Amino acid sequence: MANKTEVVAELLEIIEHRDKVIEQQKEVIVKLTNENLEQENMINVLAKEFCQQ
Repeated sequence: MANKTEVVAELLEIIEHRDKVIEQQKEVIVKLTNENLEQENMINVLAKEFCQQ
């Protein structure tokens, strides 16, 4: 059976890995949000141009 130090070390590794995953998820969310805003802006521009014709 693992001693308490080994268990704590493993838990710290799990926490560090989780933090890295969360950071990657944040980056993906920011990227997708920015892409979504760009697409929304393009749609608005196209809609305005269409309505002006």
